[in-house]
Amino acid sequence: MRFPTPPRRIALLSDNGPTLLEARRFPAATLEALKARGHEIREIDMTSGLQAIARVPGGYFGATDPRREGLVMGD
Repeated sequence: MRFPTPPRRIALLSDNGPTLLEARRFPAATLEALKARGHEIREIDMTSGLQAIARVPGGYFGATDPRREGLVMGD
């Protein structure tokens, strides 16, 4: 059984201060649009190395961080 690819998450954090975006992941137009709406933008490196496997009805669901060497494979 194949499971649909989950939607790609946007790496955006805000703690009521500057809007923190993952460096090199957003086009300049996105940054400019956020600035035009009043956001103070800071691009930072956000490293991770997460992989996950979940048992679901009918099989398993896997995910991996695209910034690392992990790979999710199924039948």
